Amino acid sequence: MSNNVYNFRKHVYDQAPENYKELLDGCYSLIDKDRARITANETYLQNYAAYQHRLNNEVTEYNTSLEKIQDNNKAYQYALSLMESGNESDYLKAAENFENLGEYKDSINQLELCRNRLKEIDLDKKRRAKLEVDEKYYNYALSLMESDTEDGYQKAITEFNKILNYKDSQSQMENCLKQIERIHKENEERAIEEHYNLALSLMNDYKAYNKAALEFEKLGNYKNSASLRKQCLRFAKKENKSGTSSNKKVGVIIGIILLIVGVISISVVIGGGNLFTQNTQTINSLTNSAYGSLNIKTTPSEASIYIDDVYMGKTPLVINNVPVGTHILKLSKTDNGKEYIEHLESITISPDSIVEKDIALSLASGSILNVMITPSGASVYLDGIYKGVAPITLTGIRPGIHTLRASLSGYSDVTYTFEADGGGSSGVSLSLGAFEG
Repeated sequence: MSNNVYNFRKHVYDQAPENYKELLDGCYSLIDKDRARITANETYLQNYAAYQHRLNNEVTEYNTSLEKIQDNNKAYQYALSLMESGNESDYLKAAENFENLGEYKDSINQLELCRNRLKEIDLDKKRRAKLEVDEKYYNYALSLMESDTEDGYQKAITEFNKILNYKDSQSQMENCLKQIERIHKENEERAIEEHYNLALSLMNDYKAYNKAALEFEKLGNYKNSASLRKQCLRFAKKENKSGTSSNKKVGVIIGIILLIVGVISISVVIGGGNLFTQNTQTINSLTNSAYGSLNIKTTPSEASIYIDDVYMGKTPLVINNVPVGTHILKLSKTDNGKEYIEHLESITISPDSIVEKDIALSLASGSILNVMITPSGASVYLDGIYKGVAPITLTGIRPGIHTLRASLSGYSDVTYTFEADGGGSSGVSLSLGAFEG
């Protein structure tokens, strides 16, 4: 019976330690009630003393065990609270506590959770470190693109190639290749344009018409090179004839001079006269030039000058060696989005004369569009034609449907389609979106 009672107490202690103290107190109460009855029986008294001693040992063991349970529970709750912070250092402390608790409650499972979370934190740290490096490469590559040079784009491609999967690096590389192709094309066009301008400059020297014709021949169908070549050959042929005629005139002039000298001598002898003046006028008529000059000014200045569709420069400008005859003068100007009405007129160049032109240009009629772009500094294109940098006011917009495009390095292009009625003023404000990673 004593063993059965002990086993029952042990079961209570194992399964519900918080009730064990109450059970022991009940045992002591029963012993006190039976104390008088069992005192007469010495054998039973001895058993009672042993039973009481055993109960005392159980109480001592319970108190010690209860303290350990309370300490373990505090350590367990503290470890759980450390996990709530999400910090790596707190997870390390929590893992250490759960490991020390051993099999207390679900400490083993909690320890595994801590270890898994620490692995995730370590991977996240490595991932963030890589992202920081990638972002540096990306920003450096974008800064290289700002130079808008072939070397800058080539270096940018090298940097983007290191981070192909970061943000839009792949598309940026493709953009760099397109920009390099554009630069090559622009360089070729610039070289051809310089060649063209060289040929134009040769036309200012009547002795170099043949050379100019040769240069225009090399340019093939560029602009109006073919027609200019024919013009140069025609002028050269005319100049050759003029040169032959001039040689003849020189001989005549020398003869006239000699004659004048003789006449003057005779005139002096016979009393003089006005024959010298008459013969001087005759000489001037024989030496007239086949060229004149054109002095052009405009308001505003910096207008492009074309003579017979040949670009000559910007106003104000004095153009020498303009062949005698009738020519078509054309003036055009676009100033930061403002378009002026094209000026056309026929001019006549006389030998050794200077034609003076001072022309006021008028703004072209049409709609006005005030363009604001965020961020500022974006390039603005109207129907694919570059107009300037935002903020900008576009004028002279003809009636109809038009497309406005804004472009800035590091941002996605934005387009805006609108209909112009040929008059009035309006505004548009657009925002560029950054490239998404």
